Amino acid sequence: MYGNRLVFEEINRDLGLMFRYSWSNSDAYGFVRQAEMRNVSDAAVSIEILDGIRNVLPSGVGRRFQLEFSTLVDGYKRTETDIRGRRGAYLVSGSLALAQGESADWLVVAEVEQDASRVRALMRDVAAPGIKDRVLADIASGTARLMRIVGETDGLQATADEPSVWRHFANTLFNAMRGGIPDHGYLVSRDDLGAYLGKTNSAVRARHAALLDALPASLRREDLMKWVQAVGDVDLERLAAEYLPLSFSRRHGDPSWPWNSFSIRLKDDQGQPMLNYRGNWRDIFQNWEALALSYPDFVEAMLFKFADSSTVDGYNPYRVLREGYEWELLDVEDDWANIGYGGDHQVIYLLRLLEVADRYRPGSLVPLLTRKVFTFADVPYRIRPYEDLLRDPRDTIDFDQAVNDAALERVRRIGSDGKAVLDADGALLRANLTEKLLIVALSKLSNFVPGGGIWMNTQRPEWNDANNALVGNGVSMVTLYYVRRYLWFLHGQLKASGVDEVEVSVPVAEFLRAVASAFESHLPVGKDAGADGERKALLDALGTAGAQYRASVYEPAGRGGHTTVTTTQLRAFISDVLRHADHTIAGNRREDGLYHSYNIMQVSPGGISVEHLTEMLEGQVAVLSCGLLGATEAADLLDALRASALYRADQNSYILYPDRDLPHFLDKNIVSEEDVGGSALLTAMLERGDARIVSRDVDGGIHFNPAFRNANYLDEALAALDEGDDGSLAAEDRSRVLNIYENVFEHASFTGRSETFYKYEGLGSIYWHMVSKLLLAVDEARLGALQSGASEAVVERLERHYAKIREGIGVHKSPAEYGAVPTDPYSHTPSFAGVQQPGMTGQVKQDLITRASEMGVVVKGGIIRFEPRIVRQQEFLETPASLTYVDLDGEVHTLALETGAMGFTLCQVPVVLHRGGAAGIVVSRRTWRITFGGLPSTGPTRRQSSSAPATFLASTSTSGLPTDSRHRLGCGHACTAGHPAPSSPRRGLISRNLVAVVGVPASR
Repeated sequence: MYGNRLVFEEINRDLGLMFRYSWSNSDAYGFVRQAEMRNVSDAAVSIEILDGIRNVLPSGVGRRFQLEFSTLVDGYKRTETDIRGRRGAYLVSGSLALAQGESADWLVVAEVEQDASRVRALMRDVAAPGIKDRVLADIASGTARLMRIVGETDGLQATADEPSVWRHFANTLFNAMRGGIPDHGYLVSRDDLGAYLGKTNSAVRARHAALLDALPASLRREDLMKWVQAVGDVDLERLAAEYLPLSFSRRHGDPSWPWNSFSIRLKDDQGQPMLNYRGNWRDIFQNWEALALSYPDFVEAMLFKFADSSTVDGYNPYRVLREGYEWELLDVEDDWANIGYGGDHQVIYLLRLLEVADRYRPGSLVPLLTRKVFTFADVPYRIRPYEDLLRDPRDTIDFDQAVNDAALERVRRIGSDGKAVLDADGALLRANLTEKLLIVALSKLSNFVPGGGIWMNTQRPEWNDANNALVGNGVSMVTLYYVRRYLWFLHGQLKASGVDEVEVSVPVAEFLRAVASAFESHLPVGKDAGADGERKALLDALGTAGAQYRASVYEPAGRGGHTTVTTTQLRAFISDVLRHADHTIAGNRREDGLYHSYNIMQVSPGGISVEHLTEMLEGQVAVLSCGLLGATEAADLLDALRASALYRADQNSYILYPDRDLPHFLDKNIVSEEDVGGSALLTAMLERGDARIVSRDVDGGIHFNPAFRNANYLDEALAALDEGDDGSLAAEDRSRVLNIYENVFEHASFTGRSETFYKYEGLGSIYWHMVSKLLLAVDEARLGALQSGASEAVVERLERHYAKIREGIGVHKSPAEYGAVPTDPYSHTPSFAGVQQPGMTGQVKQDLITRASEMGVVVKGGIIRFEPRIVRQQEFLETPASLTYVDLDGEVHTLALETGAMGFTLCQVPVVLHRGGAAGIVVSRRTWRITFGGLPSTGPTRRQSSSAPATFLASTSTSGLPTDSRHRLGCGHACTAGHPAPSSPRRGLISRNLVAVVGVPASR
């Protein structure tokens, strides 16, 4: 099930006919409709056929014009047969005589964006003999190319669980379509690199034109990086490190959003193959994590792209492109237009790429901690001072038109590097990785609300953008959970680096000192009301530090100067912050064993109070991932989650927040007589029938003016009342009326679209991306439990939860229960229907990572370890089969698998697991074979029984094995330590003949 053919079938029992047609893609011919009519009756039949395509659009009609002005478009139409002013069609007809069981088939081909020359060529081609064979051959060729794309990103597997195999294929395909894939492995095209440099920074391209032209036509990325380091130009090094030769990547983000266009361009306007990617930064970066598992040597490029597109105030622009990035612009004519920054996903997506680099390429981050090679995106957003944020936390960012215009002028002169921030001398502002990571952390910590989380005051919601109304008064525990994991990782990197001190800019050093001083001078604050004053005092200190830093770096003159900080100081700072963070996390544990996700902060003269919102799945995933909970605590949380209102039994899965019934229209906006009686203004206006603020209906009910979309509109109406009695009453009753309004509508705790709709991230709806994030969090918890030596009982609890969550995702559900073909991922499942919106959500990334874990693959310290305990027993083949895989030269091969085995690839290296036999690892090539015996255990073990859960239960690891028995990742490429394979031009040190065979004992 390659996913590139859509088939419809209908059987008419009365006529004894079966009609089937399919749509396929052809590179040469476009969209191909293949139809078949089969006689399934007991006698011969004669049939008259009319088939084809209706409403054929003329050349040049765009999508939006067709949607909005289709009737006008019809008026301009004229077909080749001179039908004018009406919708055209391409129809074929004919007579068929079919004997019993006989069938006939035919093709219709259609294409778009064809000029006159291409149409003439197609007409001649179609008229030539053998056209049907040519069309079908081209479709088959496209399918083969699609399979190679999936195979090159480790999407081909062979196990007894075919639904899981095909779901993995679909996940891999959709992940590639979101983030792209390397066009030729680690090979870099000299000409494409030159074109990239020319569009990114033409001055750099010109400086090194002769050297670039002298390079070979293609070279390995590893050799390219050695070459640029020898050249000694920091900008050439940065741009080469950031260069990603990706193809097959879609344009923009979620296709359901009205401001996005969905497109995957593989060729340029001249029909030549093109390398390109362009997308929502949060989509691109999260899917690159899964891509990095197949191409770990590119994780450095992904990190460079992330770091170079971050801002001096610690955020990221909306989109990233092959050449640069884009930010959103203000557009008063577009209701969807908005500017702002997100927070939690920025932290966790960056962190997960850093963690991949550390696991697969240990030590690779250390040189970057001190090397000033990164730049900043000059996004023209200016976050207002802290006092303004308190005054109106929903309107916090100004758009600096002058900064925007200056950046675009620089782009016109030199390329996309023109969007980078300049220092006081007009040169690119540079920083090392330590400073980059610190700025991200400090920007979040300057909004830390003790007992509540991270204040959401940058005009964007967090991961769940359906919680859009939380922006302003919302406080995110989700972000704090991820910040905790982020800081702990940074602490570990600094400790292991051997670096004593790091150079940072003076503004960052002052920002760090101010934030550190604020945390040092305040004790951790809880959520009780008595702490409101202390809570505001700490936030005042942190917020002021953030505002002073921004005021400095928003001006070029304030960006200069450098100083040093010691890693000892940085680690002490992180430890102090974690003390506060952990106290707040502990205080956000609910009585039912779950954790709060988001809170509401209310600012008053006496301080800042924190009010909790309802339970949400998002917070449970984040707290499981933050590194604070032990194995038993994680299992307890999952038990509580299963027993909570978030569990949806009919789908054996979890919704984002508890479902509930919303009031009907006539039950909303009702002001009580008691509230009206307490307001002299409202009483007076009602008595004389003045409906500017409130009105009374025919049944006596009282309602606010429906024009008041929020309290600001009401406040403006109160201020506009005429002088006199109403004016004085309005002044006296202003606060009272505003409080009545809030009590009626509860806007302060309103989360947004999530409370008003019933699909996507709405009420009662399962959002599968978050469920798969939960699965990954549980997978990390169970692996952590094994590595920490947790008890057998706790490990089993985590394994059971993993198995239940996995089954709930639905690959083994029936189509009736799932609502579609279960091997395809979908966005969400509302309470009233099956799955909706197929394909490319972030879910596929999570599932690719957990699928590697299900194969027993664990990578740490640059070494591949096989952990058979987590291998699913039902995946082993019951009959012989074969593994199809794509080697490093793009050639397709098959590998025979015996009963009791399963096969997959890792960086395109075939790996075969065997259920029986002696435990060990066999690494073989065409000319040699090495066997390493034993897979010693570091965790609890037990014998597999017939009543055991689906997860294979034999705990092992490679500790204690000889060093060269571990499958080591050298320079990001899989090879065997002590026995390196010859270099391959496409994938570094991997040999196309290398096969790893792992023996997994049936019991231990």
